Amino acid sequence: MEFKNILFDSSKRLAQDIANQLKENPQHMDAAFELILEEIPQLSNRMSRVIEFMDRQMPEELVKYYEIMISIIEQTSVDGIRRNFLKIFTRRHKLLRNEDDVAKLIDICFKYLNSNIYAVAVRIYAMEILFHFIRKYPDLEGEFISSVHLGYADGTPAYKSKANNLLKKLK
Repeated sequence: MEFKNILFDSSKRLAQDIANQLKENPQHMDAAFELILEEIPQLSNRMSRVIEFMDRQMPEELVKYYEIMISIIEQTSVDGIRRNFLKIFTRRHKLLRNEDDVAKLIDICFKYLNSNIYAVAVRIYAMEILFHFIRKYPDLEGEFISSVHLGYADGTPAYKSKANNLLKKLK
């Protein structure tokens, strides 16, 4: 499957169609992740969105790609890729079984939450993922609360709204 030729726009319909094709032809998943790793403007972001759509349809099928997805989240310079993959983990944090992957994702999320150089959506998804892990790792709560409050100074209304919502749930 030549993704570069079929990812001609960023429409939801096209992303869903390609996700369905990948579902029917899983042997092309490696090529999909290779395209994401190339960080080709627009194309790599569009392919990460396809993966995010796949997650909605068949999350169990993507579990085997979680390690590479976490690596991509950490390494990519494209906020759209980060956003799409972090969005997956806001829904699928319970499917993470490998403790090394969990630890790595937690570290990445704190890094993104504590820095205002990342897009607001990236910071909000990181905040949400960390919130979910607090239940499993209560020792994270103090650092989480401090990090969330630190972001208030430069936080957008969306950031502040999500922060307030999550902090209320902790009480």
